[in-house]
Amino acid sequence: MRNWDLSSCPESGAARLRQLVDIVTVLLLRLDAEGRVVKRTKKVYTMILLGIINFTYTWYDPKGAIGPQEFADMAVDLFLHGFAPSAATKSAISHKRANV
Repeated sequence: MRNWDLSSCPESGAARLRQLVDIVTVLLLRLDAEGRVVKRTKKVYTMILLGIINFTYTWYDPKGAIGPQEFADMAVDLFLHGFAPSAATKSAISHKRANV
Protein backbone atom coordinates (compact mmCIF):
# COMPACT_ATOMS: atom_id res chain seq x y z
CA MET A 1 0.00 0.00 0.00
CA ARG A 2 1.29 3.42 -0.90
CA ASN A 3 1.42 6.11 1.79
CA TRP A 4 0.12 9.60 1.18
CA ASP A 5 2.91 11.84 0.00
CA LEU A 6 3.09 14.38 2.79
CA SER A 7 6.47 15.72 1.71
CA SER A 8 4.86 18.56 -0.22
CA CYS A 9 2.72 19.61 2.75
CA PRO A 10 3.99 22.11 5.27
CA GLU A 11 4.62 20.35 8.59
CA SER A 12 1.46 21.85 10.10
CA GLY A 13 -0.61 20.53 7.18
CA ALA A 14 0.94 17.06 7.42
CA ALA A 15 0.30 17.00 11.16
CA ARG A 16 -3.33 18.03 10.66
CA LEU A 17 -3.79 15.34 8.02
CA ARG A 18 -2.36 12.68 10.34
CA GLN A 19 -4.65 13.96 13.08
CA LEU A 20 -7.68 13.67 10.76
CA VAL A 21 -6.73 10.10 9.83
CA ASP A 22 -6.37 9.25 13.53
CA ILE A 23 -9.77 10.77 14.35
CA VAL A 24 -11.50 8.84 11.57
CA THR A 25 -9.77 5.63 12.69
CA VAL A 26 -10.98 6.10 16.27
CA LEU A 27 -14.53 6.74 15.02
CA LEU A 28 -14.44 3.58 12.90
CA LEU A 29 -13.21 1.56 15.86
CA ARG A 30 -16.13 2.87 17.94
CA LEU A 31 -18.65 2.05 15.20
CA ASP A 32 -17.29 -1.43 14.47
CA ALA A 33 -19.66 -3.84 16.19
CA GLU A 34 -18.41 -6.85 14.20
CA GLY A 35 -14.69 -6.58 14.94
CA ARG A 36 -13.59 -5.94 11.35
CA VAL A 37 -11.41 -2.99 12.24
CA VAL A 38 -8.31 -4.51 13.80
CA LYS A 39 -4.67 -3.47 13.83
CA ARG A 40 -4.05 -5.08 10.42
CA THR A 41 -7.12 -3.49 8.75
CA LYS A 42 -7.72 -0.18 10.52
CA LYS A 43 -5.68 1.96 8.11
CA VAL A 44 -7.26 0.28 5.08
CA TYR A 45 -10.81 0.92 6.33
CA THR A 46 -9.93 4.50 7.23
CA MET A 47 -8.44 5.17 3.81
CA ILE A 48 -11.42 3.52 2.05
CA LEU A 49 -13.77 5.93 3.81
CA LEU A 50 -11.55 8.92 3.10
CA GLY A 51 -11.22 7.74 -0.51
CA ILE A 52 -15.00 7.76 -0.90
CA ILE A 53 -15.09 11.46 -0.13
CA ASN A 54 -11.61 12.66 -1.02
CA PHE A 55 -12.06 13.42 -4.72
CA THR A 56 -15.72 14.36 -4.80
CA TYR A 57 -14.72 17.92 -5.60
CA THR A 58 -13.76 16.72 -9.09
CA TRP A 59 -17.26 15.56 -10.03
CA TYR A 60 -19.80 16.57 -7.39
CA ASP A 61 -21.95 19.66 -7.93
CA PRO A 62 -23.63 20.80 -4.69
CA LYS A 63 -26.11 22.79 -6.80
CA GLY A 64 -27.13 19.63 -8.66
CA ALA A 65 -29.90 17.13 -7.96
CA ILE A 66 -28.22 15.81 -4.79
CA GLY A 67 -27.60 18.46 -2.14
CA PRO A 68 -24.64 18.37 0.27
CA GLN A 69 -26.56 16.88 3.22
CA GLU A 70 -28.11 14.16 1.07
CA PHE A 71 -24.71 13.38 -0.45
CA ALA A 72 -23.13 13.14 3.00
CA ASP A 73 -25.93 10.83 4.16
CA MET A 74 -25.50 8.66 1.06
CA ALA A 75 -21.73 8.35 1.53
CA VAL A 76 -22.06 7.42 5.20
CA ASP A 77 -24.89 4.96 4.51
CA LEU A 78 -22.94 3.30 1.69
CA PHE A 79 -19.84 2.96 3.82
CA LEU A 80 -21.64 1.70 6.92
CA HIS A 81 -24.23 -0.52 5.23
CA GLY A 82 -23.08 -1.10 1.64
CA PHE A 83 -25.40 -1.95 -1.23
CA ALA A 84 -26.26 -5.47 -0.09
CA PRO A 85 -29.55 -5.24 1.78
CA SER A 86 -30.33 -7.02 5.02
CA ALA A 87 -32.86 -9.87 5.02
CA ALA A 88 -35.63 -7.52 6.24
CA THR A 89 -34.85 -5.02 3.51
CA LYS A 90 -34.79 -7.77 0.85
CA SER A 91 -38.24 -8.86 1.95
CA ALA A 92 -39.59 -5.28 1.81
CA ILE A 93 -38.04 -4.72 -1.64
CA SER A 94 -39.51 -7.98 -2.97
CA HIS A 95 -42.93 -7.03 -1.61
CA LYS A 96 -42.67 -3.52 -3.06
CA ARG A 97 -41.60 -4.82 -6.50
CA ALA A 98 -44.42 -7.37 -6.50
CA ASN A 99 -46.91 -4.54 -6.04
CA VAL A 100 -45.59 -2.36 -8.87
